[in-house]
Amino acid sequence: MKKFLFIFVILILTMSIGCSKVSGKDTQAIKAPDNNNLKIKGVWSIEDISILDNEIENKEEIMNLKSSLISITNNKFSILNKVYSNPKYKLKVVDETYVLSYELNLKLGDVLEEESKLDLISIIDSNTIV
Repeated sequence: MKKFLFIFVILILTMSIGCSKVSGKDTQAIKAPDNNNLKIKGVWSIEDISILDNEIENKEEIMNLKSSLISITNNKFSILNKVYSNPKYKLKVVDETYVLSYELNLKLGDVLEEESKLDLISIIDSNTIV
């Protein structure tokens, strides 16, 4: 009887101590920090274009985009007269084995000759990579 009472008391104490209600305010207060140190901020000019798919139809149209401007800020990204408001930037450090395209079986080492780790910054708008 003492063993049963002891186990019952331990069980009750465990249930009362281990279970506590979490208010919704605690979980909604978690927010990702803002990063004001965007390394690619500014206005950029397209200096070189490499077309990797030889069967592309509008090759001349794409090559005419040389010297076009790209503007990057924390809350706006514009390229070729198209403006994306409130984009998200995702930084990933990659090496030459990083796959750029599974469809073309293209790796970063196929495009760049550097064999060190590189910062790959993805620009995301409406859950789509720009």
